[in-house]
Amino acid sequence: RNTHINGGGDQMLRMLLLWANFLPLDLRYSLAAEFKRLARVTQYKEYLSRTHKEDKYAVYQSKWTGRRDAGEKKEYLVISVGAFAVLMNTFVVYLFNALYKTGDTWRKEYTAILRVLQIVQFTTPLGDLFLRAAPRSLLIFSTFFAFHLEAFGWMLVIMPHSFLRGYPRCIGVFLFMSLHAGILVFMAIGHFPYSCIALWSQFL
Repeated sequence: RNTHINGGGDQMLRMLLLWANFLPLDLRYSLAAEFKRLARVTQYKEYLSRTHKEDKYAVYQSKWTGRRDAGEKKEYLVISVGAFAVLMNTFVVYLFNALYKTGDTWRKEYTAILRVLQIVQFTTPLGDLFLRAAPRSLLIFSTFFAFHLEAFGWMLVIMPHSFLRGYPRCIGVFLFMSLHAGILVFMAIGHFPYSCIALWSQFL
């Protein structure tokens, strides 16, 4: 734990691993969830074979789309102190990061990304190409987008899944993942982008 070599990625990774202890991550995107789905499909097929019912469309839906009835959806609704804490912790990180950016390069000139990509030791070859080939207006828009996403994008993610069928939350998660994907492509700053993308995946 050398503070001289630790970066933002280390802090985000520690935060992610800490809150993972209080979240039912096995319900989504895990081997446990896949095994549970396969067991449900097997039980349904056995039920059809015992009752001699022909319901091929239902088998197709259960096997390939994993559709759940109203009772099963409750298993995927997570309401706990841990879930609230990880939401608030994530939003505080991005909100205060935006509040900390008080310079003119972030709030008036919008040239922060232009200046960052000029730091040779952190810029990837694609980042250098983007700096040379992209018009100045695109670099200014990138800074404007990044700053306002960090300041206000969390409002999309705190919306419940029941609001507009969860599309605002999905859009917010996609925007934040896109932000960190851009950082990953254009800048060499260790595993920080990977940690942030993993952090946002838990809100899907």
